[in-house]
Amino acid sequence: SCQMWADCDGAYSRSREGKQVGYCRRTNRPPAVVFKESTIVAGVSRGDDWPRPAVACDDDDLAPVLPNMLGEVDVSIPGWYTVNFTCRDSLGQSDTRSLQVVVWEE
Repeated sequence: SCQMWADCDGAYSRSREGKQVGYCRRTNRPPAVVFKESTIVAGVSRGDDWPRPAVACDDDDLAPVLPNMLGEVDVSIPGWYTVNFTCRDSLGQSDTRSLQVVVWEE
């Protein structure tokens, strides 16, 4: 399905071949969370910095969509942590992926 662009005046233009040409964007494809590294588990030694992983949203929206991160990793306490990343587009469609992070003793 298609939706007309918000700033479109609704008019069609004529191509050189005489065909009517209109513009729309797809609205039925939700965004996808994409991890730049192919891992769903990350590890860090106790006391070290845990860098936020390279995560992006793959989406057809006009405006770039940035992933939201929910969850914290306490590098001072060994254990397993779950961090969720969510991408939501302007239509409210979303995707959430989880990353497991383990903090281990040195």
